[in-house]
Amino acid sequence: MLVAIFGLTGCEPEASLLPSGPSGMAARTITTSGGRVDSPEGAAIHFRQGSLEAPQRIRIESTSPPAELASAGKVVSAAFGVGPDGLALGQSATLALKFDREIDPSKAWLATIVGVANGLVQPYGATRVDLSSGVVEGDVGELGTFAVVIPGASMIFPVHPQSTGRSSIRAAVSDGDPRAMTDSITVFCGGSATPCIGTAATASENLLARVRSAALLYPAMAGSIRLADGAATGSISISVSLRLQPESRRRAETIWLNAQIQPTGSTVLVENPDEILLTDVRVRTTGGLGLVSGSNEEISTLVVARSSEGGLTSIGRSFRIPGAGGQVARVTIQIPVRLHS
Repeated sequence: MLVAIFGLTGCEPEASLLPSGPSGMAARTITTSGGRVDSPEGAAIHFRQGSLEAPQRIRIESTSPPAELASAGKVVSAAFGVGPDGLALGQSATLALKFDREIDPSKAWLATIVGVANGLVQPYGATRVDLSSGVVEGDVGELGTFAVVIPGASMIFPVHPQSTGRSSIRAAVSDGDPRAMTDSITVFCGGSATPCIGTAATASENLLARVRSAALLYPAMAGSIRLADGAATGSISISVSLRLQPESRRRAETIWLNAQIQPTGSTVLVENPDEILLTDVRVRTTGGLGLVSGSNEEISTLVVARSSEGGLTSIGRSFRIPGAGGQVARVTIQIPVRLHS
């Protein structure tokens, strides 16, 4: 399925969620139908219908940045507690925060909302950045303490032009030894605590030609595929955000991609000295830009190329570029995995 990429054609950004004056309230009861709470100090949150299971008194108050935020990068805004702390939402809510673009002007387009709840740090890589007004917006699934952060160097990964090389998800199996030698394929990394070393992204030339800069932020990957007695079980989940800075430099957008790789009852393991292949693997992907999204599911062969550190595989997704005569762009994410025998 193709998902349109919006925001790359020079259109004016939508009006900010933030209030223009001090008339917004710092606390308000929100019903299950949704609503918004504004803080004149530089924060606002909008709840959709279904975000709350019951009416809740929602508060926004400025606070000291939690020490945990340091693991995510450089804080470039005030911190705000949005409570009740730790409240999980049935539907995501849109949070908007004002940040200081002048703290690190060259990296302002990478600004990302980061939340802390119950001591856990959660970067929201799909943050949308209005560089003209210094406002970021992101969709959060849990309430807590939030601030705007410029990612640390270990949380920023390169984006290269896409080659015409073989994809790691493909329809046919190469010759190999069907005897299983690998017991499991695992990956556990991401967020702000454990960088996914070895991760990289490629993008088609027609996409990179339309932006000034691109970077992969805060990838998170977790899971294991276990191989025993001729069967494969388990799954691997992946969440990545590709930040794009248009030539106008006015608004940075994010392509986000969530994926799950899961063997089926028909999966067969084939190994050779260079690679491991898992046939008939179900790959579910959801991706898009901002709130515009689409999903896809396919049965394919997963290819894991052996490396000195373990193995490398990849997933990809195609997007339609508006205003480009129907051109389709493709983004591919390289995933480092560990192989256990």
